[in-house]
Amino acid sequence: MMTPLSGEVDSDSSTSSSEEEWVITSVDKKQVNKKGSPRLVLNTSPKIHSSTSSLSNLQKSSSSSACSSKNDSPIIHSVPLQYISDSEIKNICVQSDAKALISQLVRVYKSADIFLKIRDIETQSSMTFEMRLKEHMAHCEDPCDFIINCLEELSVYFSENAKIRELTPKFRRLLTEVLCKGLYYFLETPMHERQTSIENEPDLISFDDDEVVVPTQTTQGEMDLISFDEPEMLVPVDHANFEGDDDYDSSDDEEIPVINLSSPIDKYVILPKHQNKLVDKIDTIPSPVIIYYAIDTFKLQDVIACGCLREEDGVRLVRKLIKYGYFNEAITAIKKLDLFPRFDIPAIATDLFTSGQGMLLPTLVSQRPILQRELLDFIDKQLRFSFAGSLGIVAPERLSNVDEVQQLSRLKERKFQKDLVTCGTKVAQELKISIEEYYFVHLSQRYACLRWILAQRAIQQMEDQDLSIEKSSNYNGLIDYVCENDKALAKLTIKELTDMGDTKSAAYFATCYKEEAFYCKYNALPLNERSVGIVKGEQLSRHWTSLPPKKPSNPSKLPYYELPPHAVTVMVDSEKTLMFMKDILSQSHRCGIDTEWVPAFAKQGSPGKTALMQIASDIKGYIFLVDLKTIFASDNKLLYRWIEKILQFLFEDEEILKIAFDFSGDFDLLKQAIPSSRCWDVARLFDLKSLPPPNSDKPITGGLAGVVATYLGYTLNKRQQISNWEKRPLTEAQVTYAACDAYCLLHIYETLCKLNHSFVRKSSSLAR
Repeated sequence: MMTPLSGEVDSDSSTSSSEEEWVITSVDKKQVNKKGSPRLVLNTSPKIHSSTSSLSNLQKSSSSSACSSKNDSPIIHSVPLQYISDSEIKNICVQSDAKALISQLVRVYKSADIFLKIRDIETQSSMTFEMRLKEHMAHCEDPCDFIINCLEELSVYFSENAKIRELTPKFRRLLTEVLCKGLYYFLETPMHERQTSIENEPDLISFDDDEVVVPTQTTQGEMDLISFDEPEMLVPVDHANFEGDDDYDSSDDEEIPVINLSSPIDKYVILPKHQNKLVDKIDTIPSPVIIYYAIDTFKLQDVIACGCLREEDGVRLVRKLIKYGYFNEAITAIKKLDLFPRFDIPAIATDLFTSGQGMLLPTLVSQRPILQRELLDFIDKQLRFSFAGSLGIVAPERLSNVDEVQQLSRLKERKFQKDLVTCGTKVAQELKISIEEYYFVHLSQRYACLRWILAQRAIQQMEDQDLSIEKSSNYNGLIDYVCENDKALAKLTIKELTDMGDTKSAAYFATCYKEEAFYCKYNALPLNERSVGIVKGEQLSRHWTSLPPKKPSNPSKLPYYELPPHAVTVMVDSEKTLMFMKDILSQSHRCGIDTEWVPAFAKQGSPGKTALMQIASDIKGYIFLVDLKTIFASDNKLLYRWIEKILQFLFEDEEILKIAFDFSGDFDLLKQAIPSSRCWDVARLFDLKSLPPPNSDKPITGGLAGVVATYLGYTLNKRQQISNWEKRPLTEAQVTYAACDAYCLLHIYETLCKLNHSFVRKSSSLAR
């Protein structure tokens, strides 16, 4: 029975878990024995255990009402949380009563949340349950066997009370860990401390030693089982005349009980009988996952791992973990027990992908290149089904032997295909290989990207109520970027636009990609013959009018920011324009700087590079659009050296204030394109990212557009932000967007100076 110091705390209370609030300060005597009220039990034992003292100290630190007069009733004293007393733990260990221990643990900790709250208090007072359990486990006849029985009782208890909401798998795991840790700490008890755990056990053999044994009142009642200190019991034996006893039979030696002095030490050893007993419970306990949690404590790697005597039991444990949905544990068990030969990649991948747990597979095959390649091959073959239809999207030679592989049942779901692609991409990244080595993984990734771009394009058309090709120039450039030199993706673009009802755009791109024949063929097909793959129930894209509307880009209806009339935009892509920019920058005092690149989702696995850098000067309104895409070309090495020197001069010049917004990401990409920039000694870079609004210390939300709206009363047209910044020439809309992004930074800074804003004053060391 659980014995709090004075009473029980209602664990269902919604109060906070602070130490003060987890204390009962008073109890009405009349309510103590009232039906439905918690019964208070006093611990009147005069013996104070070390952990009880610790609890007392904890009580003093967490309660403001620890004092009372001698006449006060004990139940008026403030009482800490429920806990299992040392005397109870000792009695349970002496009796090896596993059922009682589990009952007490559940009664005290009640749920995972309460367990963690109590755990914080226990940890602060250095009196965790497992450490107190360890102190008393020497009283068990067989500590290892006792814990095994506790694990079984725990499994049964949670199974029989499965309808109780608080008895969650997490709570079961926490209790299992406590029991296993208690045993582990006990088994790790240093040799010089082990004797103290059994010092009160009676000696089986006693020797007379005047210096050690002193007759006292406390030892009077003790009796040695074998003693050599009684003179009258010592009979001299005449060895010369001894002829033996006629009744003596040497065979009687085997019947004489042997006193085994090693028995106490065996308590500190996990024996094969313990391991086998625990393994035998894989098929008998309701929750085999408990066996998994005990693998390390009971050293089951020596019993059920690959190549061990009971390897089959290890395999069976993993299969049960998968069956009951413990996928993380199953993956860890395979790795811990080295059971890879028993779980081939196609089988385990099928189980995990079908269960929606495919993203655990990269963890399973991590650091195992052969298995990683097997997994990539499996994913690639599965995704091949999605392109093996009669439309001729993919060349026939890539579709040989399709029927030799079993198709996954959920392959028709686009989210399922996405999981396959994501898993494959992650494995390829760890292998440091290009995903293009696995054609169908790569094609599926690009196809998913293409569908997203087309959907966003359609939503924008709905917002504008304009289906013209020109109005969608930002997304048109991205479509070109994704489909470049890929006939399969070109055909898929035409198919998707046709399915979405945008026949005008379908015809336009068919002409651009010289796929007029495919366009005519596809339009003539009935809906039930338009499948790309051979997957039953393949999904078609929705009509563009049924797509959900996008969040308004300008809900405040502010006017769009425009360049001043005197602004001059210069495209820098030659030696002449580079020299002109150098001359203007050498005269400048302030510059607004920004960069553009192709969105990461549109990249094909290659690292992103800065495609364009915008530099707005305070001299005559010049805005330079530095065409890094062209300058970085392999045949423009001279231009590369020039831009490298000019940008280094700009960023290191202490006389030029560089104004930017959240430039850290821009600089990271620039370093990939110009490695020497990692060594630049950047001076006077003024970043507006943390700029607060007037009369506030909180940063402005909404990015640069939010800052422009706050201080200039305009908003930025961000439509061209997601566009193909590597396509040349840039569209007029791209040029305008890029120039505005850089020039508005100068405008914002000038406004801050006029307002004498604190943000500028704090940055006076930069903006001098």
